[in-house]
Amino acid sequence: MKIKKLLSMVLICSIIATYFVQSVVTTSAADIKGDINNDSVINMADVILLAGAFNAVSGDPRYAPIYDINNDGVINMADVIIIAANFGKTVPKATPTSTKVPNTPTPTKVPATSTPTPTSAGKFHCFILTGQSNMAGYPKAQNSDREKDPRILSLGYYNNQWAVAAPPLHENRDSIGPGDWFAKTLIQKLPANDTIGLIPCAVSGIGIDDLIGSKYSWILEKAKKAKEKGGIIEGILLHQGETNCNQADWPNKVNTLMTKLKNDLGLGDIPILAGELLYTGDCKSHNTLVNKLPTVVKNCHVVSAQGLTEDSSDAIYNLHFDHNSQVTFGKRYAEKMIQALGLK
Repeated sequence: MKIKKLLSMVLICSIIATYFVQSVVTTSAADIKGDINNDSVINMADVILLAGAFNAVSGDPRYAPIYDINNDGVINMADVIIIAANFGKTVPKATPTSTKVPNTPTPTKVPATSTPTPTSAGKFHCFILTGQSNMAGYPKAQNSDREKDPRILSLGYYNNQWAVAAPPLHENRDSIGPGDWFAKTLIQKLPANDTIGLIPCAVSGIGIDDLIGSKYSWILEKAKKAKEKGGIIEGILLHQGETNCNQADWPNKVNTLMTKLKNDLGLGDIPILAGELLYTGDCKSHNTLVNKLPTVVKNCHVVSAQGLTEDSSDAIYNLHFDHNSQVTFGKRYAEKMIQALGLK
């Protein structure tokens, strides 16, 4: 394994040396790519990181989007050439963050070197996405999910920096939840100069008590980051309950969470969308409590899971929606939000 890695390094370095000498291409700061470790310069430190994931494809444990510079699902010579073209160049310095890219490649989403910003002439519509694994996403993302829209931004799950939204929005899995297609659908109803900002805050397996307790300050911090950017938080999307299946006090605890967020962020009476659980899953009976939420939580609306199907790989939990269902679910969340916000 060490020999293979060394050979990869030698090959990569030789290509970079050749390309660097020959290259005369001039690029703008916004187009400079390859600063993998986000230290504002493209150099051998970035080469070393890429070498460790060389030849990895999407789904491989060594694969991470940050190393796949051209976003084609494989880390190969095409990515090396991009680094070679920009080798030695400096890039705009990102907002300082305590999160660092590890020496060993991991599938952690790291933002682009140039931080996207909302369109200055339009409105920055922001939405909090919270809950557990069905909001974070279980099924593997497909190419259609990875198509980016520069008007849809996402706040980095680990480092609180904005990037054009692409799966995964949450956690370290190459997966999609309802947030992806929620934004793709909603953006079609907004004025051309407007931008959507997603604030991903879902944690797989988390219970409502931890969302109110240990994770609350984290959610609050991320939401404040959006407001600092000029974002207007217009709604909260929730998919949670599997961990609290059939707990009678769950609706009241959801109300506690939503009330705290509204008060602490000064959000007013914004709509809350709560998704039903899988009708055929082990927690289908919890939907009785989900549908009780509008009587407990102010301006709360339920998003139906009728007709949605389970992911065939979920033989252990019997809780998770499959890919097509997550796409449909995201569209249903969007349709419900469009109604709640009075958009046409």
